[in-house]
Amino acid sequence: MALIIPVHAFYRGRGKSQIAANLAAVLAMQGKRVCVVDTGLQAPSIHTLLGLDDDAIGFTFDDYVQSRCRILQATYDVTSRLHLDADGRLFLVPASRALSQVYISAGAAADLERLVSATTTLANALTLDVLIFDTGSGLNEETLPVLAIADTLVLVLRLDNNDYQGTSVTLDVVQQLGVMRSVLVVNEVPAAYPHSEIQQQVEQTYDHAVAGIIPHSDELTALAGSELFVLHYPQHPISRTFRQIAEVVLQGDR
Repeated sequence: MALIIPVHAFYRGRGKSQIAANLAAVLAMQGKRVCVVDTGLQAPSIHTLLGLDDDAIGFTFDDYVQSRCRILQATYDVTSRLHLDADGRLFLVPASRALSQVYISAGAAADLERLVSATTTLANALTLDVLIFDTGSGLNEETLPVLAIADTLVLVLRLDNNDYQGTSVTLDVVQQLGVMRSVLVVNEVPAAYPHSEIQQQVEQTYDHAVAGIIPHSDELTALAGSELFVLHYPQHPISRTFRQIAEVVLQGDR
């Protein structure tokens, strides 16, 4: 069975989709068979990062939720689109074709049984090693079923008081859901902040491991949602951090 990795944040705008997409690319470049499922029906974005334009999308996760298609009909192989020079493969299930369509049906979240069925089908049919879910933000009917099936949850936060409270609540909830392993990624850290001190502080606060600390970067900001950082800047320290996060995530499969 594939390792199930939701990438989540309590608040929007924390770089969750960018982290999920780059993590998926790193794993594919390491020879893994990876599928990303965008379940953020209210703000789909990861398909752009993974090279899939709106006009290339037929069925979507939203269509699957609405019982208009089977999950494999909404799955796209984006390996060649990203020019990944590796033995791995990267697949994508986009949330929807356009925001205007999503807002009509955003309240219809996938129930747990249907989500488990989709996960099993994708894992078996595509012989996946890793299944990454780019979740919606917050804790609601859209996100809770995805969090509940996690093998390892990657929780993204920034260094502000709102995130500290939201992250604490999220960790409490996923523990109640029975999620056995959660790791933290601290994003957009000011360059002057010492990473070792931040890691110690965050790990002591939440009693969970920090998988990576991503500093603020003008290069990362400039790419925005248009390209994958690890492909554009493979030797950059931030790309090494993404590879570190991938290594930590895979430890859940050992």
